[in-house]
Amino acid sequence: MKTLWIVIFGLFITLAISALIERQSSPSNAGGLPKTALSPSVAANYSVELHMTMKKRGEAKTEGVLLLGTLAQATNPNAELITEWVSLNKFEVAGVPVDNLIISSMLHKPSISSVEGRGMSHLIAKDFPEDYMGLQLNLLEKIIIPEEPADHMPLVQTESDEMGRYNVRYSFDEEKKITKTWIQSHLSNIKVDSKYNSIVYGFDQAGTLKSAVGHIVLHSSEPEQIEYDTQLSVQRLEGSHLPLTALVDKVNMRRLSVQDIHTIAAKETVSSDPESALSLAEALSKLDLLTSNSEYLDELKIARALDESLLSGNANAIHLITDKILAISERDESSKRRVAVLFGALSASHDSVVADALSVLAQKSCPDSYCKQQAIVSMSFVGAPSAVNAQQMLEIAESSPDPDLQSSAFLAAGNIGGKLGGNVPELSNALIKDYNQEKDDTKKSNILMAMGNHGSSDYIGTLEKSAQSEDILVRASALYGMRNLASDRTTGVLVEAAQREDSLIVNSEILGALAYRNLTGDDYSKIADKFAKLENKDLQDQAVGLLLSGYRAHDEAAEASLKRFQTETSLDEVKTYIATELKAR
Repeated sequence: MKTLWIVIFGLFITLAISALIERQSSPSNAGGLPKTALSPSVAANYSVELHMTMKKRGEAKTEGVLLLGTLAQATNPNAELITEWVSLNKFEVAGVPVDNLIISSMLHKPSISSVEGRGMSHLIAKDFPEDYMGLQLNLLEKIIIPEEPADHMPLVQTESDEMGRYNVRYSFDEEKKITKTWIQSHLSNIKVDSKYNSIVYGFDQAGTLKSAVGHIVLHSSEPEQIEYDTQLSVQRLEGSHLPLTALVDKVNMRRLSVQDIHTIAAKETVSSDPESALSLAEALSKLDLLTSNSEYLDELKIARALDESLLSGNANAIHLITDKILAISERDESSKRRVAVLFGALSASHDSVVADALSVLAQKSCPDSYCKQQAIVSMSFVGAPSAVNAQQMLEIAESSPDPDLQSSAFLAAGNIGGKLGGNVPELSNALIKDYNQEKDDTKKSNILMAMGNHGSSDYIGTLEKSAQSEDILVRASALYGMRNLASDRTTGVLVEAAQREDSLIVNSEILGALAYRNLTGDDYSKIADKFAKLENKDLQDQAVGLLLSGYRAHDEAAEASLKRFQTETSLDEVKTYIATELKAR
């Protein structure tokens, strides 16, 4: 289970093993390497130190990954960057040294990196160990950044990985340094540490990377309270350089993407008990016997077999599963359970072909609203949708007379936009147009929720204006929709809205949005002042949860506001809860 452990650990840390950042690099870099990469005439070696740990609340720190090695880099005649390990002096996972045979199989296995559209593209040797492809992918993405050192104002933007998205800030200075700071996670249960949250990149006069040093701590509050600590140091070595592989044949390389890492981990999960595994034919046959009273383990075994068939590249699997969906025409509880298992397998896939198949079901093939609804909801979860899929969901939302389908389709379009990194201007333009033309407040609220799921900064004006609406649902949807905007002013807008808001519903949505943001001391103070005085336990619990997130992220201002909240609240249960949490850290 080594691969799965690494991927799960990496899901929570942007510097971790399985993160692929879909960068929003400038159009001027398209088709070549970022300006910070090595020039064609330069080759260099870099020492790399990566140390990752995790600490569960009340437990000792646990070792994650410890790696010390040397990377060699140079560019080929096509201005692509070639990177390979020339030595790995120390490599441990969970405190256990990685086998020397595996380490040997990682050395002198080149990867090739270039800019592709708005993201990075990487190829890697086919015989590079699968268990550590995620590590290689992550390091490439951390050493190569999209922005060149220049006299720019700070740049705030959204970057995506398979777990969601992060708002980050690039700051530039005259010493040819770039500081990349993680501002917030788009997951409300992940809080960026108030102190350890950045990587600093140094460059020489030619714009070539000299160093990348960073320390990032993220705090997870669900399902457990865990602190994930990552320290990275990359230093260019002076003097003679170890040579790279002389010839690189792309025939012997494979594309390295986050979908590959997902697939590797998922295969290991579903294949954990191969002797009891079902074939696709057996799974579809047993599905016919599944009823509303069947044991959950029976359903799980069928679901795993369906997952395995999709992961294994079985060309017929998608066709057979979609045919099975269409063959189930009854809508009793047992039939619905069978349909749910089939759609569940499709929605768990990270294959763009599956996303297209779901879109066809939603648009054309499904015979009734129940089937269409399942297909649309699955589109919100499938791992590799496209901008075309977002447009298809939008078309359903704009044309369907069914309000439930319309709402789900808008949300699916927004979710797809979010998975594509937020940078889908055609979706932004369409949602803003639909919103401006819509008269019904319920439908306007649905569109605002879609905007929030997408998270593009294109919506700032629309969301801020809608936050002034007299309609409670519109106002609440607009404010919650601001939760992931890559804008420095958004947190202030939310905090100020809370100060004047009387509606319990809207206040709850504001607190929900603020749970995604990293707050200042003044923000925490205003939240404590407002909500400690409200005689509503649900809202007080939400506000305390927000303050606790900052407290657990070692924010002294959050701690001070939490203690003041404890003093000012009149609810004994809240006082006791805060006291317990303050003692527990």
